[in-house]
Amino acid sequence: MKIRRVLLTAVLLAPLALSACGNTAETPAPSGGVQVTGARSAVLSILPLEKGIPSVVRPAALLSIYVNLLLAEGLTPPVHAAMDGVEAQLLLHALPTAENVDDLYSLLEEFGAVLHVDIADLMNRSSDRANTLDEYSIGIANITERSKRRADDIKEQITNLKKKQTEQKRAVSLINKEISNAVKVKDFSTAQDKQQELATAQGELTETDLTLKEMTFLQKTFAELTGIAQQRIAALERNREVIIAGLRVVDVPGVEDLGVLESTTKRGGRTPFGGL
Repeated sequence: MKIRRVLLTAVLLAPLALSACGNTAETPAPSGGVQVTGARSAVLSILPLEKGIPSVVRPAALLSIYVNLLLAEGLTPPVHAAMDGVEAQLLLHALPTAENVDDLYSLLEEFGAVLHVDIADLMNRSSDRANTLDEYSIGIANITERSKRRADDIKEQITNLKKKQTEQKRAVSLINKEISNAVKVKDFSTAQDKQQELATAQGELTETDLTLKEMTFLQKTFAELTGIAQQRIAALERNREVIIAGLRVVDVPGVEDLGVLESTTKRGGRTPFGGL
């Protein structure tokens, strides 16, 4: 009788247990919350495409972004920061080219033209003296700042040129020594080959010497022009009201005070300011 009662109880409880196991309903989200399924859906959609690739554990939000990038572009996001940094360093430490040197002369020409301006004549031609003076002051301040930055670049290039010059002098000295040793043992074939190397090395050293002299000259000229510009800027600020009133000011320095520019020759026989 007791056994029969136990069996009956088990029969009655079995459907309840099966019913509980078969319930797949999800627990409802808390009231007011947002149920996010984007990351999980993205993972499920990409799994068939990555057979044999070991899974990588990533935060869900970032993983969905990577999955979308993979589907759209093959996971090649356009990142340029590192490359831009490398290119900037290369430009900073690069030796001057003919184009760069011509740009420096063009800037000198522009700088000289600004400093050549006759303030009194400029003001007499203007119908708004205050505005004209302000515009000129802004212009000379801007080109002075540009010239300072280029002067800093020239300083860096001179440092690199001096290093290159030292290495080339060492190479020329070494080749000369090898030629001397070859002649001593009557190895004239080696001596002849080394003579060709020596001619090439000496040519490169000569080019570096000339470039270094030119860059040193440009550095000096920019420094002198910048000094004149700073004096002129200070004089304009100090005499602003007098200049606007139409009275002539004699203590405004200009490029005519810098005699070196009149004797400066640019490549091809032209001066930095366009004259022959």
